[in-house]
Amino acid sequence: MEKRTKSKILIVEPNKEAYTKSVQDIEQALIEIVGELAYFTLKSKIDLVYNAEGKLNNLPFNRVIEDDVICGTFAIVGHFGDDWCSLTSKQIRFYKKLFQKRKDEGLIQFLNQEMKYSSNLLRCRLKGIGKLKNIIVSDRKFSKYYKKYYKERR
Repeated sequence: MEKRTKSKILIVEPNKEAYTKSVQDIEQALIEIVGELAYFTLKSKIDLVYNAEGKLNNLPFNRVIEDDVICGTFAIVGHFGDDWCSLTSKQIRFYKKLFQKRKDEGLIQFLNQEMKYSSNLLRCRLKGIGKLKNIIVSDRKFSKYYKKYYKERR
């Protein structure tokens, strides 16, 4: 009987910090965790796997990545050839830091207030939204900018 080793993947849930999970069968685990699978390549040999219908099903806003908002839980996995594989410890540390909750908190709070439902994103051009997260860093700073902006508009 062949002993299968467990693979390590990174899970990123809305409003939570990223965490590692050891799984036996990566694809089956992703279906259970994420749902309807879709993916794109972040970097050579690294894929971001997300729910293909996350916005349609009004899953909660999760993280902002480049010019898109990922809704619902997503995972970071390695890929080798046509298969998904385990992440290395170095990759896990890198992507845990990259997807820290605090980096997107202000922007996610703004989206929750202004958009309410993730399906509303389907009607928006999101080009440049990734740059906003560099401006809106934390809840405290966000609320200060937000209040100032609306005072000036009134």
